[in-house]
Amino acid sequence: MSKPSIIIEARTSSKRLPRKTLMKICGIATIELMIERVKRVKNINKIILATTNKECDTELVDIAKKQGIEFFRGSENDVLSRVLLAAQKFSVDVIVSLQGDSVLIDPECVDDAVSFFLNNKFDYVSSALSNTFPVGMETQVFKRSILEKVNKFTKNPVDREHVTLFIYKNPQIFKISEIKAPKKFRRPELNLVLDEEQDFELIKKIFENFLSSNRCFSLSDIINFLDNNPDVKTINSMVFRKTV
Repeated sequence: MSKPSIIIEARTSSKRLPRKTLMKICGIATIELMIERVKRVKNINKIILATTNKECDTELVDIAKKQGIEFFRGSENDVLSRVLLAAQKFSVDVIVSLQGDSVLIDPECVDDAVSFFLNNKFDYVSSALSNTFPVGMETQVFKRSILEKVNKFTKNPVDREHVTLFIYKNPQIFKISEIKAPKKFRRPELNLVLDEEQDFELIKKIFENFLSSNRCFSLSDIINFLDNNPDVKTINSMVFRKTV
């Protein structure tokens, strides 16, 4: 089995915050800031940006090229097929799935999820299932062969939009494990995902605080910064989060 590869799902046509992946902080697009962070994940073969065939997402492809990572273009709404076809094209046996709105993803969290998967015998592991990490630190790791099974099992548009929904809805079919946050990261009340304008304002302040002096700032650094700046921490506290 080859080393796992990261597949980042991203597009520009978000309904809640259009073009959020291209919004700039310190002159850099949010998706580019995320890619820079993801490059520090250790036990990884490739990083692949999986975006859509829509013309508006060509800008994302240009960023992938600039960053020297792979890219794949597929269906906008059938994200399952987009991710699966990307994995098949680049011969990915183990998929590390990240959302393009997880701009502040900590490489340590991804490393831990990958190590847990590789050292255990599960079909699917996820830190999203435990609700113990800050929102926006979710990592999912699973075999491509499992996604190929799901592709045959379900044609439900909801399942196909959310890629792994069918997997964790069916623990009787798949061997699943959740990953709980270590004590230092156990802050589920913190919202570090880019969904709304208020999220962007919070994320912008975090990057502005660290970028000039510490481009490799960690989740621990973020937590300390927010705890010491409650006015920043509460910027997006009233945002309503959709659940699948």
